[in-house]
Amino acid sequence: MRGIYSYMALMSCIITVCSSSDSSAQTLTISGYVTDGTTGEALIGTNIYEVDLQIGTTTNNYGFFSLTLPAATAVV
Repeated sequence: MRGIYSYMALMSCIITVCSSSDSSAQTLTISGYVTDGTTGEALIGTNIYEVDLQIGTTTNNYGFFSLTLPAATAVV
């Protein structure tokens, strides 16, 4: 278990948040890159998951992800 916390402590993430202007379908898009905090290396296959809605995605070969969620309060 301690190894998981060490791994998480090494990661850093740059996130961009965009919201939709369409009032009928308020959504929030979270996107960014997940990199190792020590080396800056892209972390491929990292999971990003919204707990309450059970919606998630995985980073691509460049460490990039994009996740669109309802504009309600979300915990990622």
